[in-house]
Amino acid sequence: MVELAESILNAGFSVIIDAAFLKAEQRRLFSRLAAAKKVKFTIIDFQVPLETLCRRIEQRRNDPSEATIEVLNQQLKSAEPLANNEMSCVITFNDVIANSTDELIDQLISTKLN
Repeated sequence: MVELAESILNAGFSVIIDAAFLKAEQRRLFSRLAAAKKVKFTIIDFQVPLETLCRRIEQRRNDPSEATIEVLNQQLKSAEPLANNEMSCVITFNDVIANSTDELIDQLISTKLN
């Protein structure tokens, strides 16, 4: 994914990486790439209650995601919290917003990405 992101940046486009990034080293790879390319690096941190996450997983039908309650529990156990040095790059959203992609983009533009 880092190589693909670099190719896209080299072509002059912005990049959004959609992944869990549970480990600090995974986030660090993209932070370093952004620094090397002199582009803004932002972490979008969604804070969603566990009950909501479980309900969403249970409601999925014909979804390509491999998410199950067991996968979610394993992710929560193995996740490394955001470090202090990452916090200046973080935009946190709670579950109240982002019911649609357009809503999320509007929210991002009006907060920190402009």
